[in-house]
Amino acid sequence: MKRYTHLQSDQLSAISALSKAGLSCAAIAAQLKRSPSTVWRELRRACAFAGAPYCLRSAKKDRAQKQRASAVNARCYALDNPDFAALQARLTQQHSLAQAHGALTRERLECGPIKALPSRSTLYRVAEALGWINRERYPSMRLRRYHTKASTRTRAQRAPNAWVSHCPGVAERPLELTARLRPLCMEIDTIVGRKTDCARLVVAVCRHTRYTMIGLLKHCTARAVERWLRQRMREQKLPLVCLIPDQGSEFARLPKIKSLTVYPCQPHRPWQKPTVENTNGLIRHYVPKGQMISHLTPEFVAYIEQQLNNRPRLCLNWESPRALLSRLLPAVVHFV
Repeated sequence: MKRYTHLQSDQLSAISALSKAGLSCAAIAAQLKRSPSTVWRELRRACAFAGAPYCLRSAKKDRAQKQRASAVNARCYALDNPDFAALQARLTQQHSLAQAHGALTRERLECGPIKALPSRSTLYRVAEALGWINRERYPSMRLRRYHTKASTRTRAQRAPNAWVSHCPGVAERPLELTARLRPLCMEIDTIVGRKTDCARLVVAVCRHTRYTMIGLLKHCTARAVERWLRQRMREQKLPLVCLIPDQGSEFARLPKIKSLTVYPCQPHRPWQKPTVENTNGLIRHYVPKGQMISHLTPEFVAYIEQQLNNRPRLCLNWESPRALLSRLLPAVVHFV
């Protein structure tokens, strides 16, 4: 795909002359071999007020100011700049450029007014040129399965498991839980490796803070999932409010935890628990599809959990889930 190029000085003069001749944006764009939207934005940008004629002097002045600002922005990211080392250190923690930039800006603002950091678009351009982004580290692991409307309707009409009939539906949640206003309302799901492997990863994510808990189960049974959740609640002193699982049989014993309210999703409706589905995509960066879950170690699973909980998130105003949960619930004990 051809990259976008800015309008040059001779093109600005041509736009001014053709607009005074009464040509439309499409006609001017056809002569300059540019997009009509580019010409339309340029005509709107260099008008002092609505309906005013195109001012060539104002257009060239605005273009010169933007070129100077772009040059300053590029110089701010010289290799000897201290921001370079700070951002590169965050990249080694497997943060994206946007996450590293947002977290660094947040830390600087807590200490007082700061000089503006380079924009994220500039960072991505520089990172691609310097080879910061290792695209083999974060390959796309998500596969899509397409179903016809008839097959989807048939799959959705299957009879649910017996334990689901004793739980309230996901649509019956209170407003504070639906709006993500209360912490420790968790969405829970399992990650499958190879179909012949009986081991599973169980993932629980807080809808409010995005705090993630990951467990390695050698045999993914309902009793094993219940035992793992009770152990995490006891060790970390987590006063969980509710759970939102799917209708899998491995979650059949969750309603036995009296302190929790279970709201199972409807069958084949993964968008009713979007937080844990998105987190599963992040975990796939470390555990690709088809990998044997039984070959993983508890230390590596704890490392994945620590990486996700210490990663700054845009939805949290570039704060990490661990820091936000510690601020909301200081009594909660975290694993180091």
